[in-house]
Amino acid sequence: MIYLITIRHGESYKNLKNISGGLGEGLTEIGINQVKDSATQLNSFLQTKKGYTVLGFRSCDRQQLVETCDIIESITGVSFNKDERYVPIKLGVFNGMSSEKQRELYPKAAQEMQEWNDGTRDIMDVHVEGMQDSGEHVNKIIDFLKSIPDNSIVILVGTRSDISAVKNIQKGNHPWIKNTFRFIPTEYAEISCTRYNINKDSMIFNNNNQSNINYENGDLE
Repeated sequence: MIYLITIRHGESYKNLKNISGGLGEGLTEIGINQVKDSATQLNSFLQTKKGYTVLGFRSCDRQQLVETCDIIESITGVSFNKDERYVPIKLGVFNGMSSEKQRELYPKAAQEMQEWNDGTRDIMDVHVEGMQDSGEHVNKIIDFLKSIPDNSIVILVGTRSDISAVKNIQKGNHPWIKNTFRFIPTEYAEISCTRYNINKDSMIFNNNNQSNINYENGDLE
């Protein structure tokens, strides 16, 4: 059995400026409390799941993710590593730029990105200079998820882009399948948990196996 848990970082000062990517900034006081609440909930869950190997990963070293993981570790004892396959998408010219600046400097690309966020444009029809190919990004995450060992609880702390990618993968969505890969929003420090009872290679990324997922995107219990 595998439990796959995703947690978005808490609110950061960068988020208050609507900045995407970059080096990140520290958590706000609200963000710190959001993460503490989620970590306490996570710790209670872990106490009921003895006998599992618990693995923690953060998608990058942006300050808000590092601080989020530090808080979770202080409460749960789980340490967080990185894997080069589980990372945020490279944003190209949008990296480290506010939404307002994106619209000012690259209005067409910003409009296309907004339309994808709204669900009215296919991700492969979004053209941002220097942005990583979405299919390449997703395939690397798929490869990472397939490496998850059985009988484990895997905690993924990430940004909007990598957590949205993981959730799309779980639903069988892929950028190369027209109009399936969607932006899936997450709240700050939001926890989602999926429990799998069958072999990971055949179940994580296949719509035909949805009936084998007993516990999807719900509160920890």
